[in-house]
Amino acid sequence: MFLSNFYLECYPQPVPQAVSYIIKKIVGLNFVALITKLKISDAKDYLLNTNLSIEKIAEYVGYNNVDHFSRTFKKYYKQLPQQYRKLKQYSLLSLIKRYTK
Repeated sequence: MFLSNFYLECYPQPVPQAVSYIIKKIVGLNFVALITKLKISDAKDYLLNTNLSIEKIAEYVGYNNVDHFSRTFKKYYKQLPQQYRKLKQYSLLSLIKRYTK
């Protein structure tokens, strides 16, 4: 969880073709797709477990542009980050209310 330092250290450097090939064979994703998936997964964790702003979350997972981050997040979760956070918080509150009566 929260691998933003990893992204910042590894992503800007070119990945040797052999490494990309191995990653693709094992994981089924190319290097860029794998890093993007990890970033967005970490962003989801930040959204659910912190009160950080969307801008801070985007920055922490390695996005310089919040709009680009939001579009990418939506590709994975079919919702903008703000919508995802609100829906998950509402769902959790509903469950708590249901089981604490």
